[in-house]
Amino acid sequence: MPDALDLRIIKVLRKDSRLSYREIARRLEVAVGTIQSRIKILEKDKVIQRYHAEIDYSKLGYGLAAVIAMDIDLKKLPEFEKRLLKHKNVFGLYEVTGDFDIFVAVRFKNATELNEFIQKNLKDPAVKKSNTFIVLKTEKEAHTLLD
Repeated sequence: MPDALDLRIIKVLRKDSRLSYREIARRLEVAVGTIQSRIKILEKDKVIQRYHAEIDYSKLGYGLAAVIAMDIDLKKLPEFEKRLLKHKNVFGLYEVTGDFDIFVAVRFKNATELNEFIQKNLKDPAVKKSNTFIVLKTEKEAHTLLD
C-alpha cells in the first residue's frame, strides 16, 4: 500500500500530470531519483493508470463503493447537502426525480465505515428514508478523494 510520500506525489500529479520528475522533486523537496522510482512503482502496481493521473482508489484501500438514495425534507435539503459535500468519501451528490430526492455516491475502505456513515446521516432529522446500493462493478468514475 502506498505510503505518505506516494500520496504526496499522487496529489501533485492529480493537479498537473505533465510535470517533470525534477519539478515534482523540487515541489516535494525530495531527490529526483526517489520521485522517479516511486512513480515507476506506482505505475507498475497500477495505482497510476493513465496520465491525467487516474487513481485506482481500491489500491489505496477504498474498495467499497455505494450509492445511497435519500428522501430528504426539502426545507432542510440545502443545509444537508452542504454537510455531505464536506465529507471526503462523498464523490458525487445528485438531486434526482422519483421516489428519492438525492443520490449520494461514496467510497469507503470497508462495510463498517460505510455503515457508520449511513447511521450518522440517518440520525439527521432531514432524512425521511434511505436505500443503499453497493456497487459491484464500476465502468467509469472521476475522483477527488486525494485532492
